[in-house]
Amino acid sequence: MGGRIGVESVASLPWNRWPLSRGIGGHFAVEYAARPLAEELVYSLLTPFVVGNFVRAITVSIGTCNFPRDGVEAATLVVNAEAALSRAKFAGRDCVRSFQSEMIHAIRRRALLEPGLRQAIAKGELSVFYQPQFDCGTGAMAGTEALLRWNHPELGPISPAEFIPIAERSNLIVELGSWVLMRACKETMAIAARSGCALKVAVNVSMRQFNDPRFPEVVRHALEVTGLLPENLELEITESVLAQDIEESAHSMRAISDMGVQLSIDDFGTGYSSLSYLQRLPIKKLKLDRSFIHPLTDKKKILAQAVFSLARACGLTVVAEGVEEVEEYEWLCHAGCDQVQGYLVGRPMPLTALERILANPPANSQNAA
Repeated sequence: MGGRIGVESVASLPWNRWPLSRGIGGHFAVEYAARPLAEELVYSLLTPFVVGNFVRAITVSIGTCNFPRDGVEAATLVVNAEAALSRAKFAGRDCVRSFQSEMIHAIRRRALLEPGLRQAIAKGELSVFYQPQFDCGTGAMAGTEALLRWNHPELGPISPAEFIPIAERSNLIVELGSWVLMRACKETMAIAARSGCALKVAVNVSMRQFNDPRFPEVVRHALEVTGLLPENLELEITESVLAQDIEESAHSMRAISDMGVQLSIDDFGTGYSSLSYLQRLPIKKLKLDRSFIHPLTDKKKILAQAVFSLARACGLTVVAEGVEEVEEYEWLCHAGCDQVQGYLVGRPMPLTALERILANPPANSQNAA
């Protein structure tokens, strides 16, 4: 399997099966078979390919619209195709969505949300919720994950699945990420002072935030200002960060790890990476994606157990995300998972609710929700 397999797959598509209309204003509009073409294009790029010592994969989201049904002007067709593309991105990786008239509403909503998001920090509309993580062996709370929430003054609560992509596209993600980091450190320190519990907090780091050369200093500043001990802070990065220049990533990770801050891989198993990074980089924890345990089939049990064995061999802790059923919880604890997180054991909650749990810990983690 070579590095050009994705390109060769696309080149081998039978393009003559999908007639295209002539360009309108320099753009091409698919006359009647846009979706079949798009779906076959996505399928052709599903196969990962090798670049050096790494396995890479391309994820594709495609939006389509048809001429003349969805418009006759080039500008209209482009806007409608972009609306369908936004819906495809929202639906997840590797999918196709065709334009529908109600998608225009989503574009208008996004146009309303973006300027609002720019002002949300100053107006006090943002907050941090905390989702607890529990130790499988003792049932005690092992830490929390900090999750950003936005309560819009007119529209009410806005889902992170909606506003985080807006933040990423508008370059607000670095500012928001820094705000969450500072707030999470400050509130975790406050909890420790009031409850006497030295709680650990995990904060998600976006690719753009991690790639900022100033990021290690941002982390150092947050620790110094809040007084949170470095060992009580965990930063979660995704495998997509490691798909870049591994040496550059390693440099930033070591700078952060040298402070005493723990690094973890979020959504482990959803990307394609060389597992050699588990030994080369200062990673201490793997967060197993929910897709490994739901639905809990025999094949998924085998894959999850392989991850547990790999983690033990590398001296890593494993946290299973998205645990929502008792069967999942019981199997994970029996199979050797270290920690669990999910709606079964605890939903994301405001700071006050977290403090109540710490003051009155449940008899076992299943009762934490």
